Amino acid sequence: MICSHGRLAIGALFRLQNIVQPRRAQAFLYDQTHDNPCPIERRSLSDILPRSAFVAMSCTPTGSNRGYDELVPHHIDVVHERRTYEKWTDDKQKSFIQAKSIFNRLHARLSSEGYTRITADQLSTNTLMITRQHPITNSNVILIGHTDTILNENEKLEPLLIQGTIEDILFEMNLSWLNNENKLQSFIRDIDNINGLCNKDIQMYLDEHIKKDQSHLVKIIQDNENKMTKIIFNQDKFLPGSVIAFQVNLLSNAKQSSYELRKEIFENNLFSFRSLISKCSLVDLNYILYRCKNEENNEIYLIPEYGSLVYAGLQGIESLLIQMRLLTTEQMIKHPLCIHLKQGNWLMLYLIQRFIENKRTKLIGQWYEKYFQFIEQLPKYLIPVYFDLLIHRTYNICIERAIDLMPTTFIQQGSIFIKNLAMTSVQMMGIVSNARLPNYEDNNQENDWPSMAAGLPNFSLV
Repeated sequence: MICSHGRLAIGALFRLQNIVQPRRAQAFLYDQTHDNPCPIERRSLSDILPRSAFVAMSCTPTGSNRGYDELVPHHIDVVHERRTYEKWTDDKQKSFIQAKSIFNRLHARLSSEGYTRITADQLSTNTLMITRQHPITNSNVILIGHTDTILNENEKLEPLLIQGTIEDILFEMNLSWLNNENKLQSFIRDIDNINGLCNKDIQMYLDEHIKKDQSHLVKIIQDNENKMTKIIFNQDKFLPGSVIAFQVNLLSNAKQSSYELRKEIFENNLFSFRSLISKCSLVDLNYILYRCKNEENNEIYLIPEYGSLVYAGLQGIESLLIQMRLLTTEQMIKHPLCIHLKQGNWLMLYLIQRFIENKRTKLIGQWYEKYFQFIEQLPKYLIPVYFDLLIHRTYNICIERAIDLMPTTFIQQGSIFIKNLAMTSVQMMGIVSNARLPNYEDNNQENDWPSMAAGLPNFSLV
């Protein structure tokens, strides 16, 4: 529920097309509303702390009520209840309310600093991990909470691997009955005031900004060789009712790669790529953008569990990415192309080698090689995101160059339909090795003369 009412999921492609799509109305999440059954009664005391922490990690407005904050262990009937809450004292700030204050500050910080991406993972039957990510810096805030919603005596938390480095343990907490003695049955309601559980019946552990080697709940191991951080849970202390939050940043090499990519794409507006494309002819753009299997005289790249691309050039990839951007975030992340990009750099190598092998596009291939190397340094979940950004922006530059080379204002100032129709002339005109036009000077020279296909792929004259 928290993720379904959020923004884009972590690892999902940006919505780069201006297409109107349905979306959910803005939600308002509560850990408990005024007319909900009391979770201490319905579930357990161990459910209270993780539930509030999960709500605080959402991308939506949040709310609560005073009865929940003061651990009132029964339903407060707003219609028939005649008692009032107890007078506020400073002692209350030392209880569960202090934890709620920390959660609220975290929620406000995530919103104000722009952590707009979110995802959730179930680590075990009762353990949930929620991650908020900043889309520009790619830094993460990870919160892990352990409830006891489902009884599972054999539950065991496996070590967690994170692609990044933990900069800070923001907080770790635990709320439970003192000496594990459930005092709910012995709770006595005050006659005049709405009262909560007594501090002498519960134990609340809370600590903030802990050094990585001083955590009571986890052990952190930095594996620099494999560029991973391992979190090992203390099975005796990370019990139901526990939460812990981490500030996680990219490793130095990944952070630098992300910076270089964003600098080139957004700050420089791909100036270096524009300079190279400005020297390309329509025949060159035919090779960069299109070419079917027969024209290539070779197989087009095949994506496992999906099939071959339509074109060997950028259009083949961009057409697939356009379809993916229209999917739900869950479908997008599970798409065969996303999975394939995370598994290895084979598609990027295919594009690089194809461009470098052609003397007309060798410099284009070397440019992609440079920036694909940056993408390879990123965590696996970010590779499809930056691959999509780079392909989409460079593809559009190629289209703009092709339109500029068509010497008529009817096309250059025409509608999108006119421009798309004009691009078919680029698709149908290209250099094919055995579709030579007469060259009376030397018929053994490499063919540099374009010819026109009657249709693709059947009439590509190979």
